[in-house]
Amino acid sequence: MKKTLIFFIATSMLVACGGSKPSASAESDTDDDSITVDSVVAEVMPQYDITEALSMGLNGHVQHVSMQRYETYDDNGELKDGRLDTQYEMSFDVNGRMTTDEWGNEYGYDAEGKYYRGNHTYTTIKRDKEGRIVTYNDVEPKKDHEDEFVQSFLYDKNGRLVAIEYKGGFSAAWTEKRHYKSGNIYPDKMEKSASLEGVAEETTITYRYTSFDNQNNWTERLCMVSTKEIVEEPVDSFIPEQPKINETILVEKRTISYFE
Repeated sequence: MKKTLIFFIATSMLVACGGSKPSASAESDTDDDSITVDSVVAEVMPQYDITEALSMGLNGHVQHVSMQRYETYDDNGELKDGRLDTQYEMSFDVNGRMTTDEWGNEYGYDAEGKYYRGNHTYTTIKRDKEGRIVTYNDVEPKKDHEDEFVQSFLYDKNGRLVAIEYKGGFSAAWTEKRHYKSGNIYPDKMEKSASLEGVAEETTITYRYTSFDNQNNWTERLCMVSTKEIVEEPVDSFIPEQPKINETILVEKRTISYFE
């Protein structure tokens, strides 16, 4: 009986405390300090700068791009995807800074947003007055590496990437030019020249876009590729080798995610 009485009293006290009305001052404090969830998000959400995404031919607050390029084959008059040929990833942080470009180069930033490293701690970059990357220097001072390189980027007055130049170790080099139709941020044609160990290649790619997402970024395109291979140093100087020309059609597909 004694235990039952104690339990009843304790239960009554808990109900009374739980059901008591907050004081007028407590209600006032809550009302004065309350803010909506949307306003909190607006305060802490960083500003996304679209400059670098646009320079890479992308609309919107892009977070990540995954691209796969496939060989194609004819199946009773229908073009089908074949073997995977190439793939790359591209990514941006919440501020719109590029953290990985389509050539696999990395970009690291500290807590204050300052660049501090690339592929290596000695990698340096240069930007133009608009904040676009114009040089990526991955050469270690006073040392020679086979995989060292300097990559340069050129943009037109609309901020579109129109030329890339690559100079690497052991005379590896290539240049790429991108051509655009008026108003487009994605190229309709690309020309590339490359050389390595006495062999040069000249490639022209014409693009046909077949699919876009709701941000007007392409998600699929056909690539009509023509490649000419030239032997710069023929084995027999009296009988120079004729250029080899190869023509093919590739298909490229992209999956793009965005910051909300």
